[in-house]
Amino acid sequence: MSTAVPSTGRSNDVLWAALGFLGVVVLSYLYVGPRMSELKDARAVTRAREKDNQDIQTQMTNVAQITQQLNSQPEALGQLALAAPVGAAPDQLLVALQSIASESGVVLLSVQPNVANAVQSQTSSVVTLRGSYTGVHLFFELLQKNIRPLSATNVAIASAVDTEGASLLNVSLTVLPAQVVSATPTTTLNQVQP
Repeated sequence: MSTAVPSTGRSNDVLWAALGFLGVVVLSYLYVGPRMSELKDARAVTRAREKDNQDIQTQMTNVAQITQQLNSQPEALGQLALAAPVGAAPDQLLVALQSIASESGVVLLSVQPNVANAVQSQTSSVVTLRGSYTGVHLFFELLQKNIRPLSATNVAIASAVDTEGASLLNVSLTVLPAQVVSATPTTTLNQVQP
């Protein structure tokens, strides 16, 4: 009588192998899962940065084209510099006022800087002139049409008579010219290299 002993060693080996394989799968999932998530996040960030770089390159190309267009038109740049000079440019204002006065037939009696507005970082001047009604009217029209935008405030008009008996107008006004104000940037951008 021989009795066969069931082979439990072989079934245990298969069970241990299955448990080992299952353990490796679980450990791999626990280790690789977060790494895959980090990899997906890194790829998304990379795509976003590539898009940002592409947008910046497009903007740099646009700026280069606009700069080239501006540099090809020096007359327009000269007019722009006259219309809105950097800073107060009081000498340009004085030349413009003298030109307008001579064209309109009035006499500039004085052009004085306005000290009250100097505190407000605005450069204005008090202008006093004398001329006929037609000349003063033409002066204001030409002042309005000047290439550099000017604001006239505190206008005071008084009548006067010259030595020959002709009636004239004495006009006093405050002229505030347009000027480019340079702002201090609060942040700086790093230049992106292609």
